[in-house]
Amino acid sequence: MTQSDDMEQQIRDRAYAIWQEEGEPEGRESEHWAKARAEFDDAAAAPKKPPRKPRATTPKANAESKEAAAKPAKAKAPAKPAATRKAKAKSKA
Repeated sequence: MTQSDDMEQQIRDRAYAIWQEEGEPEGRESEHWAKARAEFDDAAAAPKKPPRKPRATTPKANAESKEAAAKPAKAKAPAKPAATRKAKAKSKA
């Protein structure tokens, strides 16, 4: 099967599905074919996403990422209320 034959078969299949979705009306074959063709053309013209960059697969990079995942996150000390900070600043002055 050539690429052209394959494309035509895909359009035919989609036109058939559209016909079924609309309740199998009679005499609208050309409408369904045109709609299927337009969908196919839109999909072919849509920009394709660029390929994703592969992740580092070097042993060093893998070891570093495993180490980072294994380390627990450091907890920050709770923030002191503003009044306490001001009082300390005055006592130092």
